[in-house]
Amino acid sequence: MLRQESFDRGAIMMVMITADLHLDAWMREGRDPFASTAPIISHLDGLIIAGDLANNPVYQWPRALARIGRLIDPA
Repeated sequence: MLRQESFDRGAIMMVMITADLHLDAWMREGRDPFASTAPIISHLDGLIIAGDLANNPVYQWPRALARIGRLIDPA
């Protein structure tokens, strides 16, 4: 879901909300769930990930977060 919000004198913020990405499953299949949205994601002001980013967080989250970090500035 993409949502635009207006704050502070009309400034527009672009935020994407997604849930249960399970990026490890996508990577195992050699697929990229962000392939079609990469141009949009790179211009977002915020990305909200609800639910499971990946299974086995100790091993899979660093890889998943690195992938997301290449798409959107983590700062």
